[in-house]
Amino acid sequence: MEANTLAKILDAADGVTGGAERYEVAEDHRVTFYLGKPGQAMEARDVATIAVGDGFLALTRRDEEGTLYAPLTEVAAVSVRKAKTDEGRRTGF
Repeated sequence: MEANTLAKILDAADGVTGGAERYEVAEDHRVTFYLGKPGQAMEARDVATIAVGDGFLALTRRDEEGTLYAPLTEVAAVSVRKAKTDEGRRTGF
């Protein structure tokens, strides 16, 4: 994916703030990056911050220490969704 395409996606995404080189994901949202070829992509789930460098991105996840670095060309897709809450759930059997 090209940097300008990724920037447009992140700028338009609900729950994602920031711009240019650094984005942050709101606590009530979940972002997943799919890295690699479709059908063989690796998932980087629950991303908290996204830093865009020259030809690469650095993803920091909420639940893990450290940072995942990947070439921008390996980004196949980005998923953004609102986190599920316990409110409104009905008891199921």
